[in-house]
Amino acid sequence: MANVGNAFENSCILTGTGVAALLFNALVITKYGRRRVMMTSGFIVCGLSQLIMAIVYTIEPGTQKTGKVIVGLSVIYIVAYNALISTYAWLSGGELASQRLRSHTFGLATAIGFFGAWLTTFTAPYFINPMRLNWGPKYGYIWTGSCAIAGAWIWMYLPEVKDRTLEQIDEMVSLLLTRLYGAQEHANCRLTVRSWCSCSQVPKVSMHGPSR
Repeated sequence: MANVGNAFENSCILTGTGVAALLFNALVITKYGRRRVMMTSGFIVCGLSQLIMAIVYTIEPGTQKTGKVIVGLSVIYIVAYNALISTYAWLSGGELASQRLRSHTFGLATAIGFFGAWLTTFTAPYFINPMRLNWGPKYGYIWTGSCAIAGAWIWMYLPEVKDRTLEQIDEMVSLLLTRLYGAQEHANCRLTVRSWCSCSQVPKVSMHGPSR
C-alpha cells in the first residue's frame, strides 16, 4: 500500500524493530514496568499513529509522500505495540488471575486473544483489498477507535500490581470482592478484611500500585 522501497525489506525492518523493542523492554520491565501506565501509553501511541496514517492517506492517497509517512508510522506502531502493550498484556494475564483458577483463566484469555487475531486476519483483506471495500490505510480509523476503548478500559479498571507477589495480588482481589459483595458471599477468601488490615507486610490496596 505504501509503494515505497522493497516490500520484503520493509517487512524485515518492521520485524527487526519489533524484536529490538521487546529486548529493550526486558531490561526496563523490572525497573519501571508499571502495567497501567505502560499499556495506556502504548494504546495512545498506537491509536495516534493509526489515526495520522488514515488521515494522511485520506487527504493524499497513493502518493510517494504518503507512502513514506505510512512506513514511518508503521515502525512507530510496531515499536509501541511490542514495547508497551504485548509484553504487559501477557504479563497481566498471568498475574491477575486467581491462584486457584489461573490456568483456566489464562487459557480462556489466550483463546479469546487468538480468536480476535484470527478475526482480524480474516476480515482485514476485505477492508484493504481494492476489489472489495478498498479502504487501504483508512482501515486505521477502526484501529484508532479500538485503541481508545482498550486504553480507557485499562486506565480505569486494570489494577497496578508492580512489586507485588502473586499471593499479595490474590489477596488484593479477594479483599476487593469482599468489599463489593460482602463477606458472606466470599467467606472462603484467604484473608478477611480484618486480617488484611492487620497485616503490616501487605501493601495498601490501590489501583495505582503499592505505596512508597
